[in-house]
Amino acid sequence: MLPDSLSEQLLSILPGKQSSVLTFSIKLSPDGSVERYFVTPSLVENVHRLTYDELDNILFNKPVFDERLQSVKAKHLNVLKKFEDMARRRRMLRSERGAVFSNRPRPDIKINHEMGDAKINYRISHDFTKNSRGIITEFMLLAGEVAADFLFHNQVPGLFRTQPRINKTTQKNTSGLMQEDIDESKELMRRPMIIVEQMENSKGLGPLTVTAKRSVHQGLGLSGYCQVTSPLRRYGDLVNHFQIKSILRKEMAPVTEFDMIQLIPGISNRLTDIQNLQRLSERFWVLQCIAEQVKTSPKLPFKAFVMESGDAKSEVTIMLLNFGLQVKMMTKRAHKRSETIEVVVKTVEPFYDVLVLEDLGRWNVVNK
Repeated sequence: MLPDSLSEQLLSILPGKQSSVLTFSIKLSPDGSVERYFVTPSLVENVHRLTYDELDNILFNKPVFDERLQSVKAKHLNVLKKFEDMARRRRMLRSERGAVFSNRPRPDIKINHEMGDAKINYRISHDFTKNSRGIITEFMLLAGEVAADFLFHNQVPGLFRTQPRINKTTQKNTSGLMQEDIDESKELMRRPMIIVEQMENSKGLGPLTVTAKRSVHQGLGLSGYCQVTSPLRRYGDLVNHFQIKSILRKEMAPVTEFDMIQLIPGISNRLTDIQNLQRLSERFWVLQCIAEQVKTSPKLPFKAFVMESGDAKSEVTIMLLNFGLQVKMMTKRAHKRSETIEVVVKTVEPFYDVLVLEDLGRWNVVNK
């Protein structure tokens, strides 16, 4: 990672500062498909920086007390609502193209070190379109689709992310709870079934790979995709920026197809290592959070649902809804997939990656 003096100051887009950026200007058709686009270097200023929570408060009529946010809402709410609608159309289009979605709960953990102790700030987020994270995700994917098309049509190699479909069976449409009028209680009841079905759909996908030529990314429902939105965090994004800028400058691409192919194994291995480290780190802190709660309330029940189960009384795989954590558990009775249950923690050892649970029986909200 770059030092804060670069990533948050010199190379960052800041309010009141003119910044050099790479702009993707896109016109969408009514169905959400790309009608035309332009990729250009540009200067931006008068930027309003918003956190995800701040944008959620503005978009979904939650109380806004900060004068800065009130000003943003008064001036830009109509534009932000249009962004929300475009994101919804994009997600529906990708769903029609066979994209596989994941609405599984995900932990959002931040560790603050105060006086030598680690303080865990913890919450669960859901990848639904009806929040700011889902909206931003759609536009980042849109930029990646356009970037891939721009490189492809200019016959310049890049680092493209691809994923084929290996199972041709028809998948269920589980693109998320996209209906604007959905009732939250119904959403809670449907969530286990949706997550299980989404995981079944994902089994029909082949491995995710990085290639030097554009190819379909079936998991995202895109004809081509390359990452370009985080050149300060990801080396692959930076390489794609160099390639795109060479086209705009009418110069030779700095990285040839042969060189790109040589880069790919190292990048793929690093990505795998990073993902594994991120998964292990996330799991450790989730277990640490569970341990702290159990220490305060040893018999505290946790809501969960069954993800994998055989007919026999044996081991089942469950997901703890409050933590987004997938766990194996021994059971004395048969379970059905997506069945909602309550469990209690018998043993938790974060440093040894140990979590032993006991089944308390069915939860009062059950999918039928």
